Amino acid sequence: MSREDVLSRLKTDMQTACEIELATIPIYLFIYYSLKRSEDVTNGLQQTSESLFINNVAANIMSVAVEEMLHMSLSANIYYAMFGESPALYHHAPRI
Repeated sequence: MSREDVLSRLKTDMQTACEIELATIPIYLFIYYSLKRSEDVTNGLQQTSESLFINNVAANIMSVAVEEMLHMSLSANIYYAMFGESPALYHHAPRI
């Protein structure tokens, strides 16, 4: 492969990486906001084990969503550093 072929393939792959990371973020956020979390109890009442479990699950899901945002940011920054332009994200999400 020539240098131009390698750079073209790398540009395509980095664009795909940004699109994949962008596509996963809404899924995790949808799940997070679908969970019925309990608010912190300030009146000295104990939370039930179920509410503690759901709050922990929600925290873990949000941490994954934040990691996906970081992955997308890193992919976009590498793309920009290598090719001098921002990756195309508008109308570029993977189709189901």
